Amino acid sequence: MDGRKKVLNRENVPIGKSGFRGVYMMGGNWYVNLRFKGKRYSYGHSFSSTIEAAQAYDELALKIKGEKAMTNKKLGLFPNAFHKSNRKLVLSEIRRITGLTGKYEHLLQLFCEFLLERKGQKCTFLNFENYLTRNTRNISPEDVTAIFNALIKHDLLDVEPASKHLAVKLWRVRLNISDEIIQVINKDKQEQPMTKQNLTELTPEALEELAKQAAELAKSKKQEAEEKHNLRTVIHPLLLNILQAKGRFEIKLNELLDLSTELDNAIKAIEDAMK
Repeated sequence: MDGRKKVLNRENVPIGKSGFRGVYMMGGNWYVNLRFKGKRYSYGHSFSSTIEAAQAYDELALKIKGEKAMTNKKLGLFPNAFHKSNRKLVLSEIRRITGLTGKYEHLLQLFCEFLLERKGQKCTFLNFENYLTRNTRNISPEDVTAIFNALIKHDLLDVEPASKHLAVKLWRVRLNISDEIIQVINKDKQEQPMTKQNLTELTPEALEELAKQAAELAKSKKQEAEEKHNLRTVIHPLLLNILQAKGRFEIKLNELLDLSTELDNAIKAIEDAMK
């Protein structure tokens, strides 16, 4: 994180523990902080997740600074949970988190896939029913309520408050990609090798920052290789001298051993003569 903070620290706004620009934690909640021309801008409330706060920061930055604002989205800090490449993983995590099984599991899969295709736009369950084939329509309100409750319990579904007085199928909802799912996506991306397809999903700004990081890493590796070469240049003559000295020592040691053997033989001969 320290390396990324150093590289992405444009406009003196660091990337903190939240993993996003302009987002910080206080009292267990996430808040937004934006400084521009000596003034501080923020919202009068907290956010339940880092991605929600990061999206709010981007909206505020664009409003205050205009299109040139360096947002979390431009920096490629958002894991695109709505992208098709991540859809299978997101759906798997939603099933795991909710724990729904039996008849609800398949319906949950279809509904969440429908919401993912809407890419965060609000819609109703009735829209989803109209999207399905005739054989799977006419889902009971009780089943809809069960699915909604499971998603809401784990903060995976946002419901528009103004629609809650309507029938459950008319509630305007959108899928909420929780921090837990984001962490899984990030971990999966880190474990995947970098490919051309991965790079095409990044924004131009993110590619620029990635290029800078690659350049810094290359410079560091080159410096490390030069230091190793210089070290070998110094050590090699010293090692050669040590080996030569060791050889001379072994020769002298063998000469001393031979002399010791001759002395032992001479002493034994004198002892035998005196008997």
